[in-house]
Amino acid sequence: MSVIAFCGGRGLWGPSASKEDHRLDPNWDESLDFSTCFEDTILTAIPTIYLLVVGGLRLYVLLKRRSLPAPSTTLHTLRLFSGFLLFLAMLGEMCVALYDQTYDFRIVSPAVQALGYVFAMVLLVFERKKNVLSSGVLAFFWLLVLIVDAVRMRTIILQGHHGHLTYWLLGFFGPRVFFDIVSFFLAAMKDEPSPAAQTTDANPCPEQFATLWSIISFWWMTPMMFKGYRQPLIETDLWNLMPTDQAGYLSSSFKNAFAKQVRKGKDKASLIIAMTQAFGGTFFMAALFKAIQDVLAFVQPQLLKYLISFVTDDDAPGWHGYALAVGLFASAIIQSISLHQYFHRVMKTGMRLRSSVVTAVYSKALVLSNTARQSTTSGEIVNLMSVDAQRLMDLMTYVHMVWSAPLQISLALYFLWQLMGAATLAGLGVMILMIPLNGYIAKKGRDYQKKQMKQKDERIKLMNEILNGIKVLKLYAWESAFGGFVKEIRTSELEVLKKSMYLGALGMFSWSSAPFFVSLVTFLTFTLTGHTLTAQKAFVALALFNLLRFPLAMLPMMVSALVEASVSLKRIRTFLLHEEKDPNNVVRDPAALHNSPFIDPKGQVLPAFYVDRGTFAWKDHTPVLKNISFQVDPRTCTAVVGRVGSGKSSLVSALHGDMVRLSGTVVLPGTVAYVPQQAWIRNATLRDNILFGKPFDEQKYARVVRACALEEDFAQLPGGDQTEIGEKGINLSGGQKQRVSLARAVYQDADVYIMDDCLSAVDSHVGKHIFKHVIGPEGCLNTKARLLVTHALHVLPHCDNIIMMREGSILEQGTYTQLMNKGDNFTRLIEDFSADADSGSGTGGTASPTDGPCQSQQQKRQGEDEGHAQATSSSSSPSSSPSSSPKSSPPGSSRKQRTQRAEDRNEAEREEDEEDEEQEEQASTRGAGNGDSSGDSSDAGADEQWPDKNALHRSQQRGAPSVQTDETAGVAVVVKHGRPTATFHSINDVESIDEQKDNDDDDDEKVPLLGGGRGGDGAATKAATKAKELISDLKSKVVGGGKGGGDKGDAKKNAQQLSQLIAQEQAMEGGVEWQVYKSYFEAVSYTIIISLGLLYLFTYGFQVGTNFWLSYWSSQDERHQHHANYTEPLTTGGFLGVYTGLGLLNSLGTYAVAMLMAIGSIHASRVFHTNMLERVLRAPMSFFDTTPMGRILNRFSKDIYVIDETIPRSLRSFMSTFMQVVSIIVVISISTPIFMAAVLPLGVFYYYIQKFYVPTSRQLKRLESVSRSPIYAHFSETLAGVSSIRAYQREDDFVLENEGKVDTNLQAYYPSVSANRWLALRLEFLGNCIIFFAALFAVVKRGTVTGGVVGLSLSYAMSVTQTLNWMVRMSSQLETDIVAIERVEEYCNIPVERPPVMLKRPDSNWPQDGRVVFSNYSVRYREGLELVIRGISADIRSGEKIGIVGRTGAGKSSLTLALFRILEAADGSITIDGHNIASFGLDDLRSRLTIMPQDPVLFSGTVRRNLDPLSLYTDAELWNALETCHLKDVIANLEGKLEFEVAEGGENFSVGQRQLICLARAVLRKTKVLVLDEATAAVDLETDELIQKTIRTVFKDCTILTIAHRLNTILDSDRVMVLDAGKVVEFDTPQALMDRCDSVFYGMARAAGITSLPSSATTNTTASPTNTDAEGVGE
Repeated sequence: MSVIAFCGGRGLWGPSASKEDHRLDPNWDESLDFSTCFEDTILTAIPTIYLLVVGGLRLYVLLKRRSLPAPSTTLHTLRLFSGFLLFLAMLGEMCVALYDQTYDFRIVSPAVQALGYVFAMVLLVFERKKNVLSSGVLAFFWLLVLIVDAVRMRTIILQGHHGHLTYWLLGFFGPRVFFDIVSFFLAAMKDEPSPAAQTTDANPCPEQFATLWSIISFWWMTPMMFKGYRQPLIETDLWNLMPTDQAGYLSSSFKNAFAKQVRKGKDKASLIIAMTQAFGGTFFMAALFKAIQDVLAFVQPQLLKYLISFVTDDDAPGWHGYALAVGLFASAIIQSISLHQYFHRVMKTGMRLRSSVVTAVYSKALVLSNTARQSTTSGEIVNLMSVDAQRLMDLMTYVHMVWSAPLQISLALYFLWQLMGAATLAGLGVMILMIPLNGYIAKKGRDYQKKQMKQKDERIKLMNEILNGIKVLKLYAWESAFGGFVKEIRTSELEVLKKSMYLGALGMFSWSSAPFFVSLVTFLTFTLTGHTLTAQKAFVALALFNLLRFPLAMLPMMVSALVEASVSLKRIRTFLLHEEKDPNNVVRDPAALHNSPFIDPKGQVLPAFYVDRGTFAWKDHTPVLKNISFQVDPRTCTAVVGRVGSGKSSLVSALHGDMVRLSGTVVLPGTVAYVPQQAWIRNATLRDNILFGKPFDEQKYARVVRACALEEDFAQLPGGDQTEIGEKGINLSGGQKQRVSLARAVYQDADVYIMDDCLSAVDSHVGKHIFKHVIGPEGCLNTKARLLVTHALHVLPHCDNIIMMREGSILEQGTYTQLMNKGDNFTRLIEDFSADADSGSGTGGTASPTDGPCQSQQQKRQGEDEGHAQATSSSSSPSSSPSSSPKSSPPGSSRKQRTQRAEDRNEAEREEDEEDEEQEEQASTRGAGNGDSSGDSSDAGADEQWPDKNALHRSQQRGAPSVQTDETAGVAVVVKHGRPTATFHSINDVESIDEQKDNDDDDDEKVPLLGGGRGGDGAATKAATKAKELISDLKSKVVGGGKGGGDKGDAKKNAQQLSQLIAQEQAMEGGVEWQVYKSYFEAVSYTIIISLGLLYLFTYGFQVGTNFWLSYWSSQDERHQHHANYTEPLTTGGFLGVYTGLGLLNSLGTYAVAMLMAIGSIHASRVFHTNMLERVLRAPMSFFDTTPMGRILNRFSKDIYVIDETIPRSLRSFMSTFMQVVSIIVVISISTPIFMAAVLPLGVFYYYIQKFYVPTSRQLKRLESVSRSPIYAHFSETLAGVSSIRAYQREDDFVLENEGKVDTNLQAYYPSVSANRWLALRLEFLGNCIIFFAALFAVVKRGTVTGGVVGLSLSYAMSVTQTLNWMVRMSSQLETDIVAIERVEEYCNIPVERPPVMLKRPDSNWPQDGRVVFSNYSVRYREGLELVIRGISADIRSGEKIGIVGRTGAGKSSLTLALFRILEAADGSITIDGHNIASFGLDDLRSRLTIMPQDPVLFSGTVRRNLDPLSLYTDAELWNALETCHLKDVIANLEGKLEFEVAEGGENFSVGQRQLICLARAVLRKTKVLVLDEATAAVDLETDELIQKTIRTVFKDCTILTIAHRLNTILDSDRVMVLDAGKVVEFDTPQALMDRCDSVFYGMARAAGITSLPSSATTNTTASPTNTDAEGVGE
């Protein structure tokens, strides 16, 4: 059948009605009409084709979803009923056609429509089952059906349907159109959700339940806009994310997609494909909306062409003009809707992309192999999460321009060809010639981007290290030096940024001038070829050139953005493909335990874990551990010992799977608890640190706290165990951190415990308590398998097995007795490092605590025979015997005799413990001390400071972290905690609380804390009761308020406030203050700001002049038509010359603006970064105590990035769009003055829209900024504790926590970008109204305006929509970006320390003598807190060696901080050589003192920079210092020697080597005052010996203050200062204090197993003994 026959003889394209039949206008142009055949075939098929394609895809997606029980609703029934009626109507129409035997298009049309209706009902049923409440697909289908049926109804009206018009309208077609309308509105309405899908979300995002109209108009955002307008938004006002936008869902999708790529091979793995697979659906749906918007954008110039023709044609019907005006308005509305649906989807895609990248990077960081971790710094990873992820998100907004820009350029050139002919080729040639320039700009931009990112990484990495080691920098007065290093990197970074901005200015000149040059060449060619430039051609061409401007501008920007994104993608891909820790390094299958080669042949007991012939390496596959074989059985404790570098810590890493297993087997099933050498403490409450994600069990928790000696610490802290701990445990001492870390492990109740020298950082008597109650054979872990890496030799006899390592191999292993009897390496180790210990402890001598003045008193108290007393006094505590045995043996003793004597001493220890329990109560009757040389004893011994003896006895039993309960230990404990106001309300309170406990202590000691011990049910019940009492006691003491009870609510609130260390980062509220803008303008300089303003005026003046001149030029032909004698004032060349001049001045002005903006913004960036850096480095330590490091890093990374790059772009865009809007209003008002009548109402509408939007958008941006910092803080914290997280196998929990923080951030970000869409749609409606009124007034004023004026007015009006939208968006973006300046300014105004240099400066050789005098000195950590040093007075003479001791929290470290003025005096003074240290600048003071801190901090950079960052010393002096510290050979053998690069944190040096480098720093300074702040607490025995030897030699003439928690370190001091509660309770020579049985120092010495002083101590001939006491030396 032919087309003619099929169409009933009328043809497919002919008109539907002849002129004679037309009912509306006899002048109608038939070429504008459709034929009936066309309408009933092609037109009616469009909705069905759409539904089959789009609905089919929708159905495919729905089939993957879970179906839910979906009872029918009224709305659902009505939808089906309406569709069914329309289906019946189509069947009826088909039946009529069949009855009439018309087998042409009239039967095809209803069949096609019926198919569409059936599919619509099927899709409706499936959407209901899948809980789709409002269907956009079906709503759009019904809209298309309605449009098609409306066209057909118009045809019926025009044709009159052969005399039966009323019949057809009322009886058939009218009801059909009615049900089309009904179906359309029903589809757009929201249905009731399925009961099975009812969400428990208390604050769901309304978008997921929004109707089609709400989604199109973004009406679902309106409630938040109103709320933000009425009051500043807070975090609880934010909606939760939709499930598909949550980080967990997105991360899973992305990881699965990328995993598929990795399975193809790492070289073939494509990150882009993975992202496309994960997020491509929304992304490609956005492409559909973008295509609609692009096509509609070219409809407007065509309508403009017809409108100019209408204005210049007086004979055209009037309604044509009004129809064209309405057409312009309608096309603009649809274009706006499409554009913002596109933007919404690409921004959602970008958000999802950023979320998935952040979570993927975080997850990857947790599983990196050790090799990969060393090759990637924390600064680089932070930049991956912040800068690179942000760059990818920003790219998503315009990435569709990759295909959209060529499409727009092609359409523009096509229509230009239709309009201008061959002249278009000239313009095309200009565009082609500009491609090389844009290519060069893009290439150079990529190079600059790489350099800038590298320098940014270096800067953030260095800042991260500075913030980690800020305390050390202050103690050394190195802030200015390291600040200088940061400034050097920053200068290089800004140099690259400046070049990049200059290049950007060239690019801006290129894209802004491109449309002008294209139009110029086109008009020139057009006129020179003999054509006349009319208004229609000129302004339609100009409109097309304006449309060409955006894709031409975006193409080079897209190339640049793609280059930047490719760099970021490569960085992210490289990181995600880094080597991961091999899970096969450790076998977790319990069945593998049966394969252990060490199993008893009877096979009755399986090991807890074992290593069989294991060889392990780090990164280069060079074996570090060789042929390792051992087994740890359940219920046993295995100790690992060895000299420095023997491989002990590597062994722990191998057990965790962190090392590469080259051969052998590691089998470690079950759960693992890990106590690292350096405690990892989270920024959380103490309780949360201990629970570590486990449920809170009150009784178990209390037992763990008691076992780990934390009770008294909790009682002292302002919030008890709810006290918030700063980053890295900054407000805890080293011992407290280690005990919290141990308590965390104990609470986990794991199968295997791996402890890496966990006793090193605690006091010796606390260490004994911990070993007895936790680790040892009677401890709460006695039912567990324990591996203890230790340097504490005294614990070895109590271990079931001992492994000795050397050079990465197991040298010996066996029981203590076996190894001692063997007489080999282990015996020599014990003898080498116990000889000095014995000389220090005196256990082998004849002196005892019963000698001298103490003898008669002890005999009177004890009533025991002399022999028993001698046996007791000559034995040490349970933890001291192994170290004592070699020394106490006669020179010729055999190994067997030494071993036997060790066993005898262990028995004596047990007897002593029983004896001490009896002595303890008697000890309580004595005072805490009889004063000190400083005159502070009266305070210390005052009655009101001490509870009675029973209270002391119970306090010691309940809270003292010591193993034994002897009298002196009791006294020591009381001295430490003898502040009734800190822990007890009154003595009576203590008595009443502990009355029952006095009778239960012995039983409680025997109850394993984690259950299953030997105490039986009764003992367990007692323990449970005591645990409950402990918790309630802590609550009442810490939170309960004062003695009288008071207001409990207020007391609790005050306690909570005290317990909070880290203040929450608060979002600013209200508008950004003008002062913030002023600070930026000042940083840029007012000269540049004023120059920019003038340049903008001139630039846009020339732009407007260019277009007015074009309007004048193009109207010459029209004047010729109206005035035959009209003479043109200029020739064509003259018109072109003026047009060229104005255009060039406009382009040059744009270039000048960009260059000037670059210069000013670079200057501002330098000013802000420098000011913030200097302020932060000079901030007091209290600032770093209360501010998370991630929050500070966020200022230096994200906020500085915004100031560097985002604010200049936002400011430039805002000024450009603002000037453009002003130009548009001026041009339209001049062209059609009546337009001024519409300006006022449109302005009012604009004002209110802006007023609603800006407060909400600004606050959302602030909330988003505030919620971003915790992501980085949590990440930094995770990197610091990654080994612990892995060991506990808690990676998944931390990933979930990270996802929660990302979701919190996106909860603010998503409404923020949605608010932009809400605003943009409304502003574009305003702009569309301007287009409509400009067109309408042009129609009304036809005959009084020329075509050139109308063209000028409408071409400007058509650009107002986008320009107005961008102006408001840029003003909001600028205001939100200015928040970065607000945040940086906040840190530029933080309080700082006293000046580094003051007018009064010390002499060059000060201090000469080193005499230090404290005069009634008091200090507190922060304003509002209690004093930590209370009225200390002491005179330390020149050259004296002073030992400072006291329990944790006594004020030892505070005294050090005060000496260096890290803490400023609250009262009193400190003088050195007669000069008040407060009168000198901080740098002058700190550079004249020397300190060796406990934690050896190294920085990345060269060895030289770590020793001498100020470049004060020669190479010879550096090498001499290294030689003195026994490091010369080590450094000399390194590549580069002094220029050897130290890894981040000094990871490529051992802990001992790091401490020796710190000692070398002290040797270089060699000032008269040296402070040793527990400097050897964390090093091995060999390093300790080297340090002590160097100190004795180099600093023999210096005043030395030694802070120690092991008494042997200070036994040979000239005097000992005993601190408690911030006061000096004793200050005398060690011998004098030991001679007083009631002295606190005597009690502490006895608790440490020290019974007499070494001979060197009595003569005071040495500086400091070796740090190896009877308890051994640990790290």
